[in-house]
Parts: sequence; structure tokens; C-alpha cells
Amino acid sequence: MDRSEIINSLIKKFKYKTYLELGVQHKVNYDKIKCELKESIDVDRHSNPTYCEPTDSFFERESKDKKYDLIFIDASHYWKHALHDAINSFDILNENGTIVMHDCIPPDEIAGSLPRKTALWCGDVWKAWNILHEYNADLIEMFVIDIDCGVGIIRKKEDLYLDYNIDTNNINDYSFDTFKDFMNIKTVNEFKQWLKK
Repeated sequence: MDRSEIINSLIKKFKYKTYLELGVQHKVNYDKIKCELKESIDVDRHSNPTYCEPTDSFFERESKDKKYDLIFIDASHYWKHALHDAINSFDILNENGTIVMHDCIPPDEIAGSLPRKTALWCGDVWKAWNILHEYNADLIEMFVIDIDCGVGIIRKKEDLYLDYNIDTNNINDYSFDTFKDFMNIKTVNEFKQWLKK
């Protein structure tokens, strides 16, 4: 199972109709997704995205008009950008929607750090995950499937206000050695059992 199969299984389970992908990179994942309406955002025009622009400018413009059932975050691998993408995604997420975040479990510390030094690079997206968990653990369901560099699932437990006022200049100094403590990691089989609930 990979990220595309996970996304398609969520679309099937919840009968989703609308899908948005942040960061398409030549549509390697995007083309595999089976959804009635698919859209994408990327700064690389060669990837032929629906919206060729930075994610922040899209969210600023569309935050009140666009709504999606599932949003896949795989754009910038810098934690501040990934965190902003996740927070902004909640604003355009339909009720009972799901956010999927890629690169939550880098294979090693080099792949999970800045700047980029390896071909397989997740950046420090894992920090964004830890921050979301720290500030909103009681309000959202969060777990990471231990496959394909870590595929994170985020769902609101209730229609409650999320804590967006995160002071990114004064966060805990997360350690790569302990970042998995916040992940709530599931195996593929555990995810399949979750899908049956």
C-alpha cells in the first residue's frame, strides 16, 4: 500500500467527491486518485497544476469559496510551510473531511532535516505534525501509517474551533530521536481495520 492507495481507500470509505492536492510533482500521485472532482496546486507550471501558485496565495484567495472532502499535503517539506498548509486546509475542509499529510516519518535523520542533502528527502514535516498534535490533540484524530515515508491522517473529532494561534517562534525544541512518540503510528493492517469501523 502507498499514499495513492491510502487516499483512494479514504475516498471510497467516506464517499468523497472533491479532492485537492498541494504539490503535484509531475502528477505521480495525482493521476492515480479516483475522485469525481480533482484539483491541484503547485508553483511548477511544468506539473500542469489546476492552480499554478504558492499554496498561501491560493488559500488567501479561495478560503471562503472552495471546499474539499480530502486534501493531500505534499508541497513544501519545511515544517513552517507544512504547518500553514495544514491549518489553512482546515478552513476549506468539508464536514467529515480528511487531511492527508505525506513525509511524516523520514527514514533517517538526514532525510528528515534541513537543508536537503539526499535524493529521498522528507524535510522536517515531522515537526509540523508534532506541533499540530501538541496544540490540538483533543480536537482532532491523528495517526500516521508507517509506509511510504509516513502517511499522516488528520480528522476533526467534532466541529470545534482549532487552535490556530501557534507561536512558531516559541515552540518546543522537538528532537528527531523522539519525534515518533507523537505520531500514533499504525501499521497497514491496523489502518485497514480502522477503515472497517
